Order: sequence, then structure tokens, then C-alpha cells
Amino acid sequence: MAWTLAGTRIIVQEKSEGAKRIIARLQPLSGGTINHFFGYETKSYKLNGIIVGDTDKNALIALAQAGTTYTLVTPYGNVTVSVSDVSTDQMNVISQSIILDGSHDCLDPVYKITIGLIT
Repeated sequence: MAWTLAGTRIIVQEKSEGAKRIIARLQPLSGGTINHFFGYETKSYKLNGIIVGDTDKNALIALAQAGTTYTLVTPYGNVTVSVSDVSTDQMNVISQSIILDGSHDCLDPVYKITIGLIT
């Protein structure tokens, strides 16, 4: 099963996830550090992969600017996520044969993409 985010196909090569505790560290004039715990942030993901075509690249960049939730379809199940950041780098390729489904030409540009997601 292919990975898709809001219907846009991503060839995922790496996926990392993380969690973070919110801690305020106070440094009094005398004595040691005082830690105040304020809960935690929701789980976040970072996807590194490849996409084909300017249309898909622009669609994924637009997701980071829209400020809503989307469905990330993976082989392991679906997750509702918000897109926090997207960055792309165009790869130096002559021709692509990754996705030839009628929506992409063999001369479409190929991009490395990094997407930050929050659940």
C-alpha cells in the first residue's frame, strides 16, 4: 500500500517520531535548578521521502499553510495529522520511472521531501 497525505503520493524512505515533555527550568540566585512540569506535547512525526512532479510538491506545501487536519494513509493504518512544515530539494535526475500512472510524465521533476506532522 502506498503512503499518501491528503491524496498525494509520497515514497517514504524514513519515518521518525518523537514526544516532548514541557518543562520550565528556573535558576534561582541561590540553590539548584527548580523544574516545573506543564504536561506534554502530542506525538510528532518526520517523514523523509521522494515525490514526483511540481503539482504534488505544491500540493504538499499548501497543506502546511492551510492549518487544518489531513489523513495520512500508511501500510500500518490511517492517522489524522496536521502538517507543521514541508521542505523540498529537487533531485538531479534525467528521467523518472517511479510513478508512471498517467498523472506523471517520465520527464516530471523528482524531489526529496521532508514533512513534519503533528497528531
